[in-house]
Amino acid sequence: MKNYLIIGAALLYSTAAMADSITILNSGSKTGGFSMQSTAYSQDLAKDFDITLVNPGDRCVALGNLLPKITGPVLMPWASDYEAVGRDGACVTFDINQGTVVRYDTSPVYVCTRGGDVTKDSGKVGHTVPANGPLARVITELNKEFKTSHSPVVYDGSGDARLAIINGEVDYALLSKKHTGIVMEADSSINCDTSLAVDGLAASTGNKKLAFGFDTVWLVLNADANTTNKIKMSMMEKHLNCNSAIGTWSKCNTTLNSRWDLTVEEASKNWETMVATQR
Repeated sequence: MKNYLIIGAALLYSTAAMADSITILNSGSKTGGFSMQSTAYSQDLAKDFDITLVNPGDRCVALGNLLPKITGPVLMPWASDYEAVGRDGACVTFDINQGTVVRYDTSPVYVCTRGGDVTKDSGKVGHTVPANGPLARVITELNKEFKTSHSPVVYDGSGDARLAIINGEVDYALLSKKHTGIVMEADSSINCDTSLAVDGLAASTGNKKLAFGFDTVWLVLNADANTTNKIKMSMMEKHLNCNSAIGTWSKCNTTLNSRWDLTVEEASKNWETMVATQR
């Protein structure tokens, strides 16, 4: 019996020692969706991998300073609007083809209002950084199209922007579906029905510049095909579990529009199309 116990303990130790190590690197702010998902994945994937969560809260630091120093496998999100402003001269850009896209999300932006009509009633509009990025240009386009005089109020992350409209700091906020749900739960008088999807204001006005959304990718870097597939399968499994951290955050995936099966060519084409519209 003692020998069996010793052998069993050795096998457990060996299995633990061979666990793959992964760094989850948050490329967004510390209050937005990337941070919350990175934290959720760090909890969920810890059951299958040895996880290190790195959350600098600044994409310039994350990609410019930290990523080049990480030699092992990395799981990292990246956003089309970050890439767009990077190509226009901001601190960093990133070629998604350097890694493998394991999850591709599309999410239109919605206009949340505390009662005003964004096409008629001028006010303060909260949105996330960068200050001169694509969301700022949406506000400029709203003013041109509807002869309004909206003024932007810039926040570090979506969590801060949604809190601002809940607290009445702003009259409107530009938020993704995930955050609109949280806002309307917190204050039922706030309406987030106006969509900046291609069939929203852009379609009703004929102004294509009023179409805006976030394409985001989750990438695996510095890993071979086998490790990449293991990470992807583990992520998908956790999404299927509504009680997992990521399942809870996404309300059992009802707030996400994720694709797990895009080819390299499909992901690259979709990505470049969205980035181009945001420059």
